[in-house]
Parts: sequence; structure tokens; C-alpha cells
Amino acid sequence: MIIPQDIDSKTWLKFIGWYLTEGLCDRHGRRKISRVSISQGLMHPENRAEIVKILKEIGYSPYSGKESIEINAKALYDYVKQFGNSHKKFITNELKNLPPEKLRILIETMMKGDGDKFGRLFSVKEISR
Repeated sequence: MIIPQDIDSKTWLKFIGWYLTEGLCDRHGRRKISRVSISQGLMHPENRAEIVKILKEIGYSPYSGKESIEINAKALYDYVKQFGNSHKKFITNELKNLPPEKLRILIETMMKGDGDKFGRLFSVKEISR
């Protein structure tokens, strides 16, 4: 299942959009704590505020650093690692097959992360037009 039952689908799809374009997951420290980070520098306060709000709405208490917003959460780490990491992230078929109104939410959020003024979506390479 893509969307946990107790979370609003719009909020969840926005989180996935931010993760796909700006996120990473790793295990850090001696105890290998599971961490999910969304990169978003201080130059974009409106995006940072949106990301923090989304993370709080899905039940986490994020930490805002200078370059990213982070949460330590094994369950969320375990979920997002299916999308890959860094230069090897991809959109699953389950997401690609969402109904148009839900897909629009995902794409609009992804555009905030890696979109340009011409309506193109980039990551490491162009992934949509």
C-alpha cells in the first residue's frame, strides 16, 4: 500500500514528492540509526516550512539543519528505501499508476524540488517533460 491508512493521501503524496526529488535515507552513527533527510537550504524558507509541516502531519518531529530537514525513523526509512537513494532513485509503477488527481499532487510537489520554469522535471538527468 502506498498511503498509510491514518495519513491524508494528499499529505503523504507531497512527502513522497519531496523525498523523490530532495530526499535521502541512510543509517548513521555507531548505533546505525535510520534517518530520512530532505535537502532544502535556508534560501527556500517556504519549501522548508512546507516540508516541516508535512513531516509533522504524518507524525514525526523533524530537526531543521542548515541544509536539510531530518527525522530519525526506522519505519519511514524502511518505506522510502524502496525508491532508491541519491542518483539511483526511481518512481515505482505503483506511483506511476495513481489516478490523475493524485499523480498531479505528486508531480506538483516534485516540481518544487527539481522543476524548472519551463515545466521540466530534472533530477540527475531529465525524468519528465
